[in-house]
Formats: sequence, structure tokens, C-alpha cells
Amino acid sequence: MAEIYNTDRFAELYSAARNAPMGNVGLAARFLIEIFQRNSIPFAFIGGWAIHLRGNTRATEDVDIAVGADMALLKEILMDEPRVCVPLVHGKTCIQVFIHTGGAWDPEFPNTNPLAISADIVINGRKDLSRRASCSLADHADFKGNLNTPPDLPNGTEIIYPASETTQGPGQVPVIDIFYQVTAKLQAHFGRRSSGSTKDYIDLVFLVRTYAHQIQAFCQYLNHDHRIAFVDDVALARPGDAEFISFVKAAFGIY
Repeated sequence: MAEIYNTDRFAELYSAARNAPMGNVGLAARFLIEIFQRNSIPFAFIGGWAIHLRGNTRATEDVDIAVGADMALLKEILMDEPRVCVPLVHGKTCIQVFIHTGGAWDPEFPNTNPLAISADIVINGRKDLSRRASCSLADHADFKGNLNTPPDLPNGTEIIYPASETTQGPGQVPVIDIFYQVTAKLQAHFGRRSSGSTKDYIDLVFLVRTYAHQIQAFCQYLNHDHRIAFVDDVALARPGDAEFISFVKAAFGIY
């Protein structure tokens, strides 16, 4: 049976999970894969962990994942898992849980210390589009799922092998496709840039270096203000690198 945490317990769990080792983060992802596969729930990794699986070297301390299930079914599944901490109160489209990893929870990884890892699980939503046999990119740009996830997980994901070895394991895993990944990261960067956080900027630099041609093909469907903000920050961060600034502008359709 899962633990149900209140606000006091959340503070304890959240504080302990700050700057979590990547080994523990990978074990949390491994557990999520196992429970959703066991229950035949469509899923795809999103956020920083998904970009790490694509090859980005930036460390991340949590796991974000989208699932094709409603909240009632998701909670029913989670409540059966003793290594999961579930909030007493949560929203309709996203739930933050903590997953115990390491130590006795993962005996096959004896050198990993026990730690509960934060995981945001997003309810995919948008069943009106997922019923359609196919959707154009313009459709998906106009009708995203919750928190910029794909409206239809099977058609909005890519199946990849992790670019580097992690405790998650070497097998293929679904991540949201590059359009939704870039859309979400641009929005996150736009919303958090004034706080001084650089993680979204770092992720976007990796994405544009790795997927410039794909981004250029769909950049017209990306928010213009979000694109401008990222290009401006690239110019501020690298004032002497005119070649890279031009490269980023071209990829995001800013001339």
C-alpha cells in the first residue's frame, strides 16, 4: 500500500530529493516503466529525463512522464505500490509522487543509497483527437494534451534506446516526439528565464544542436514569443559567436 503524504511530509520528501544522484533517478524511471507496462498503460517520458535519454548530459533530479489513463485509474495503480508516496491533495491533470529507490528497494543495485525521487505524472488528455486515425502537425499544434504533452501518446511519441547507460536499463523506451519536447521546453524557458534558472536554456541548446533540421521544419507552429526569447538569450550568452546565433535563428525561423 502506498504512503499518502501531507504538506509536512512533502517538505521532508522534497528537501531530501533535491540534487538527487542520477542513479536514483534512473531507478525511479525503471520502476515507472515496469508498473505502466504491467498495467498496459501507454506512457512516454517528458521533460529533462526524456532529453537526458536522447543524449543531453545535464543532470536532472526528477522524472516527468505522461500517461494515457485517467486520474482515477492512475491512483488505483499507484495506491497498490508500497514504494510510492502519493499526495493527499492533487490536481486533475498532474500528480507529484515520490518513488523510493536504492537500498532494499533495489537490491540489484547495492551501491545505490536509499532515496525517494520526485516524479510528475501528467494525465495525457485530449481524447477527441486521439480517436482520429491521423492528425496533421497543425492539428497537434492547436490541440495539445495537458501541459504540452501529445494529444495521442501512441502517435506523439518516439521509441528510442537511451543514448548513454543509466540504471533505468538499456531497453527501448518511449519519449514524447521532438515537436512536443521543443514546444514544452520553449514554454518552460520562457516562464522561468527571469528566475535565473539555466536548465531549460541548456536543454534547448542541446535540442537545437541535435535536431536543427526537424525544428526548422515545424518552427512555424511554435510560439513566436517563446522562440524570440530563446534566440535573445542565446545572443546574450554568446555575443561573440555570430555563427551559432545565426544557426539558432535559422532553426527557429527568426530572421
